[in-house]
Amino acid sequence: HHTNEIAQSEAATGKPFVHYWLHGGFMNVNDEKMAKSKGNFLKLSDLIENTVAPIAFRYWLLTSHYRSQVNFSLDAVQAAQTALFKLCEEIVVWPDGGTISKKYQTDFEKNISDDFNMPQAVATLWKMVKDNKVTDADKKATVLDFDRVLGLRLSEISAIPSEIDKGKSTSEIPPEILALADAREAARLSKDWPQADALRAEIESRGYSLKDTDKGPQILEN
Repeated sequence: HHTNEIAQSEAATGKPFVHYWLHGGFMNVNDEKMAKSKGNFLKLSDLIENTVAPIAFRYWLLTSHYRSQVNFSLDAVQAAQTALFKLCEEIVVWPDGGTISKKYQTDFEKNISDDFNMPQAVATLWKMVKDNKVTDADKKATVLDFDRVLGLRLSEISAIPSEIDKGKSTSEIPPEILALADAREAARLSKDWPQADALRAEIESRGYSLKDTDKGPQILEN
């Protein structure tokens, strides 16, 4: 299978394909294994029919570690799309001519060097976006530098996405985000700080943030 993939890709492009091949975790659909026999087999055309941009699906995959099993749901992918388009809305109004932030570049490189911890890398991106000490021009330069790894084609954005492009959205917190918040709270209460930090990073990478209060965690949409 891998040999065939490499042969097809190199024949089509005339360029070397990849130096390393990593398998991602399996993807379930609404908590069930994806299979044609179950009628839950999805194609990219299914995303488009539900007004989800394929690039938003890529962004959604980046919010989970490649070794982790992921659970596809339209709510989850649409939430990821909302976060991605918020980023697009920022990029189109930021001026050019900035300088890459060395601090955030170093943090980003540490994230991807840690077994490709893309959820933490995306969280680092959003931390930089919300950092008032970084100028808008520098933010744009840094985001585009990150995108050499993320592959979201952010340099091609020339206009704020229309409401149709954004697809369906909801003001309610998606069940998957609520589940992540519950898991993070359980980790925090048990003082499993690395797990709590990892879950917070995953939540932030999906366009939400957590605020710990006396009444429990409060989930905020970025």
